Amino acid sequence: MVVSNWQSKIRGRVRNHPSYQGLQNWPGRETSDIVYNDTDGVLTHLLVDRGYFSSPAWIGKRPKYYIEVKATTSFWGARFFVTQNQFELMEDTILPEQGTADAVYLIARVFNLGLAGMGLKLYIDPANLKRKGELVFRSDQYQVTPGFLFGPRAVA
Repeated sequence: MVVSNWQSKIRGRVRNHPSYQGLQNWPGRETSDIVYNDTDGVLTHLLVDRGYFSSPAWIGKRPKYYIEVKATTSFWGARFFVTQNQFELMEDTILPEQGTADAVYLIARVFNLGLAGMGLKLYIDPANLKRKGELVFRSDQYQVTPGFLFGPRAVA
């Protein structure tokens, strides 16, 4: 993998591996784990060939992919979490019913990590999958900060 595609703020954690000793955390704004400009159309061709894109309009296209990796040691159906920023990017890159787009959001679900039955499931265009009921999003967890820390009502 070209390291510049790996745009995660935690990528520096693999420095103990000989191949990545000099790797630093991503210095820019993180949008997804991997940002891949498919300049040669290779990934798009593979996704068309495997049936992820059913429209022949995708043949020869070269979009930018935002790939979010969600891994688990459990089965593929175990819940995972997305951030508000990830959710918003999913919504911003929703694909049209017909035709193509310049950007594609993809969740790569790695399951049974480290086990004999390890696998990968791809969720292309999760915002559309949400609308179809194939992915269910729940917002039942919130980060809470006391408001008095930020406003004119700050308590001394």
